[in-house]
Amino acid sequence: MTLRWEVMRDGVEEAWDAVVQTSPTATFFQRRAWAEVIERTFPRWRPAPVALEFSDGNVGVLPLMRHAPIGHRESMPPHVYGGPVFLRPPGALHLEAAQSVATWYPDVTLVDNPFCGYRREQDGLARWQLTTTATDLRAGFDTLWGRFRDSHRRHVRSAERQGVTSGLAESLADVDAYYAIYRDSLRRWGAGARGFYPRALFRNLFRSSEFGRGIRLLLARKDGAVIGGIVVLHHGTQTTYWHGASHAAHASAHPSPFLLVSALREACAAGQHWFDFGSQDRHMQGVQHFKDGFASQRLVYDAWYSSNSVRGLLFTRYRTLRERRFHRCPL
Repeated sequence: MTLRWEVMRDGVEEAWDAVVQTSPTATFFQRRAWAEVIERTFPRWRPAPVALEFSDGNVGVLPLMRHAPIGHRESMPPHVYGGPVFLRPPGALHLEAAQSVATWYPDVTLVDNPFCGYRREQDGLARWQLTTTATDLRAGFDTLWGRFRDSHRRHVRSAERQGVTSGLAESLADVDAYYAIYRDSLRRWGAGARGFYPRALFRNLFRSSEFGRGIRLLLARKDGAVIGGIVVLHHGTQTTYWHGASHAAHASAHPSPFLLVSALREACAAGQHWFDFGSQDRHMQGVQHFKDGFASQRLVYDAWYSSNSVRGLLFTRYRTLRERRFHRCPL
């Protein structure tokens, strides 16, 4: 069979929406809504998706964002899941066409999606392997609860006895309360701190039309005060725990395990297949140990980058230096 394809020139955003919405294994990071939040917060990053139309009726989209004026492309920033998404399950020829897109650019980074259901190759780019931690939800919450680490279950019960509650952020004041806790957490995390995201990012997540659906900022409260929060992102059959922080003064109320168990329960009730705790970070081994206590497993996936681009390597070093030496957001 000869499979022909061409790059779509019109209706790219509509195709992006339709393809990702149809795919049960795509993640929220591959959606246009995520790209819009990033662009609104960091105007130098702009959506630059590529859509391919195939002669068999399939459509593939590579979500990309481009940094101006550097020209670096990433799927997707900030080093979250990207890679090609298809209207229908792809065959080898669809994947070959999609991998050719990355070779058009002298400086690109692609982070694959561990839930996509297929492994692929990527000519012209160097590979590095990453690992995420995720809980398979298909056994149901009651079964999973019995598999959680004993200390997590004790801490959740303790939080309940102390009157800790979980609820969606309802105002920018709630967002700001969470951000204040996050800033305090960055100071506590010291050399292991990463991200250094600005307040505007969380405010823009709240302002998104997807807030309350695909985007949820869950807050833990005790005696009316916000003592912790987590950002979870829903799409298809995946829920991703993307960000979280808790107030050091309320550690004995255990807001973090309480919120995560609340989110896991919600995801199970919604019929989700996976709850993703995010990639491993060797600088924060305590956090990884915490994630491992939720009946989770390790999933391996690939990332790809232009190893022969001097501009790209310099840009990567600049971002690393900005984050780790100067404690500034690398975006």
